[in-house]
Amino acid sequence: MDNEILSKAEVDLFARAMYFVATVDGVDDSEVAVIDEFLKDAGYPDMINNIDKTVFHPAEVPTVLETTDKRRLLLKVLFVLIKADGKVTDAEKKRIFAIADTVGLTSSLDELEASIS
Repeated sequence: MDNEILSKAEVDLFARAMYFVATVDGVDDSEVAVIDEFLKDAGYPDMINNIDKTVFHPAEVPTVLETTDKRRLLLKVLFVLIKADGKVTDAEKKRIFAIADTVGLTSSLDELEASIS
């Protein structure tokens, strides 16, 4: 079942990207909670069960997320994730930068991060 905003493949990519970013400095319970809430809201709560066994590579993003709006949404979600544990590390930002670079959105990163309070 696809929701009206993201397909199942897109939700899967978002979740794997979130976990990929979270693992860079050790996955915090608050980060897992953000991923879990995202998956529940998207209608795929069971995807959390194997999130720690998933693989993600930034090169997947342009193939799965075909619109700039969805790519920007992914980056915003990633900023929400890294702010969840109260500390934003350079390593987390580098992973987000790598994803943004893959889709040509590095110039938008400051604006996207600032949009997350």
